[in-house]
Amino acid sequence: MKKSFVGVSVAAVCLLMALKVHGAEVAYVASLNTLPQAQGFQYVDNPEGAPPPTIAGALLLQGPTTNFGQQFWLSPVVGRIVFDEDFYMEATLRVDSSTYDVPTEGGIHRAGYHLLATDEIGRRLFLSIASTGVFLNTDQEGELTNGIPFTAMSIAGGFHTFRVSTQGGHALLSVDGAAVGQTLFGPSGIATPNLIAFGDISNLGSSQTALARFAYASAVPEPSSWVLMALALPVLAMRRRYR
Repeated sequence: MKKSFVGVSVAAVCLLMALKVHGAEVAYVASLNTLPQAQGFQYVDNPEGAPPPTIAGALLLQGPTTNFGQQFWLSPVVGRIVFDEDFYMEATLRVDSSTYDVPTEGGIHRAGYHLLATDEIGRRLFLSIASTGVFLNTDQEGELTNGIPFTAMSIAGGFHTFRVSTQGGHALLSVDGAAVGQTLFGPSGIATPNLIAFGDISNLGSSQTALARFAYASAVPEPSSWVLMALALPVLAMRRRYR
C-alpha cells in the first residue's frame, strides 16, 4: 500500500511538472524594480542616442526614442512558438507619445512602439502602437492592406493592455479586453523563427512610454515536459490496473 501510494505520488508530481512547463508564461514585471536585462531579456539599442530606459514608480520608462533608431528587448524563448496552437503576447503600457507615419510612397506604415512574435516556421505577428491607434501586420514589410489595418482610438495618457492571441488559424487583437479585429496568419519563412520582442523596434518611428508588464506564452511544451509526462502516465496506468 505504501509503495503504491509513493508511486502514484511520484507520477502525479511528474505530471504536474509537465503541465507547468506546458504553456508556461514568460514575463517581464516592472514592479520588481529591475530593467528587463536583469530579468533575462536582451537589450538592443541601435544606434545609441536615445535616453537609456530607467525604472521609476514600478514602471519601465522609455524614451523619447529616436525616429531613426531602435531601442527594444528580445525575450528568451521557452520551448517552441507555434501560432496554430494557443499563443498570446500582451503588454500593459502607458503611451505618453508614439508616432504614426504613412509614407506617401510604398504603402508601408510605422508606429513608435511594438510587440513582435515569430513562430517556429517563420510566420510573423507585428503589433504597432501609436498615440492615435493600433494595427497588426503579418507580412514582412508592414503594408497598409495587410493584417488588421490601422484602427483609430485614443491611447495616449492612460494605461492599456494590448493583447495579440491566436486561435483557429487566426490572430486576434484586443485592447483592454475589447476586440479590435482578427486576421489570417501570413506566409511562413519570412522572419527569423522563435523571436519575441517589445519596445521601439522600427527605425521609422519614436515613442515615450511607461511599461508595467509584458508577457507571452505558447501551448507547445518543451521536450522536457514530454519526458515528464512519459514518466508519469505509465505509473498512473499501472496503478489503475492493479486497483
